[in-house]
Amino acid sequence: RNEASGTYIYLAIRRPNKPPTTGTQVYSHLTRTGSGAVGSTAAVGFAPDLAISQSISAGRAPVWVDRLRGVKQWLRSDATSAEGTQTTSGLSSFDMLGVSYTADNTEQPFAWNNATEAKHQRFFRRAPGFFDVVCFQSTPSGDLNFSHGLGVVPELIIHKDRRSGTDWDVWTTAFGGKHYLKLNYTSAATSVSHPSTLTATTVFSGSGSQTTNSPQVCYLFASLPGISKVGSYTGNGSS
Repeated sequence: RNEASGTYIYLAIRRPNKPPTTGTQVYSHLTRTGSGAVGSTAAVGFAPDLAISQSISAGRAPVWVDRLRGVKQWLRSDATSAEGTQTTSGLSSFDMLGVSYTADNTEQPFAWNNATEAKHQRFFRRAPGFFDVVCFQSTPSGDLNFSHGLGVVPELIIHKDRRSGTDWDVWTTAFGGKHYLKLNYTSAATSVSHPSTLTATTVFSGSGSQTTNSPQVCYLFASLPGISKVGSYTGNGSS
């Protein structure tokens, strides 16, 4: 609305920007079997911005839903599938202390409240220095160029083109430099030169699986003392 001489009322609400002091303020992990009926849980303990659910049963996909894209918009991180819209089973809302569920029966893997399968469900809250979610449009040349609210340089970025059915790209500095992984594959990490610009407020990358003029989503993580750590380790094949 911008009619000449018109008077308009607007309301701007800033999301909380206070850094967390405990991990439970920004991360929660529930293992639960649903009721199959409409319901909710306050066991998360905070208002989540990202929810990831996966059945403990074999063959079920991890399903990602975040507040920014909308409670019905899902992505599955085991495949190159484009973003889908869930209409009959799944989440119905993000709440102040958790989430609400629709009535779920057999529609897997999207049935968040299915009464026959136990699920791991993980919840993250956006917080300075810890985690942020950004939605944006790739450029006509296919570049990724966006601002973020993490407040520090990201150490781990998980990126998905929402519509093209492309790979999940993962950039991390945990190996001592910029490295590129595919979340939906088992291939090894590759050393790369992108993102070419990585700051406390901006990310720019000219490479990745995105297409031109296409909606994107990025999940950004960083190490926050006492709360989170992005790193790597070398296994020993034993206990």
